Amino acid sequence: MIMIQANMWDTAGPTAHFADLKAELARLAIDFPGQVVLVNGDSHFLQIDKPVKDATGATIENVTRVQTFGSDQSHWVSATVDPADPAIFTFHQHIVAANVPGYVKP
Repeated sequence: MIMIQANMWDTAGPTAHFADLKAELARLAIDFPGQVVLVNGDSHFLQIDKPVKDATGATIENVTRVQTFGSDQSHWVSATVDPADPAIFTFHQHIVAANVPGYVKP
């Protein structure tokens, strides 16, 4: 598990300075026989995806990113670890009722 603050795939901001880090993560993940979890904050909304690509643009399937809640969305995420499951990790969101805003209809 790798934990960082930055969202290296934020389409709203500059991400070119993460190119070397993303390439190194891809190289290491390709050689790693297990599952890798990358946890980041920064964008402050829950997102679970597989954003790491190889040199041809193919998704590296053993890397899962969990971008956590934050800022005005103070909820939490838990993980279940099951060595018998080939994916090993399952993620669950937990919404804190007291932190859910009142919604306004459009």
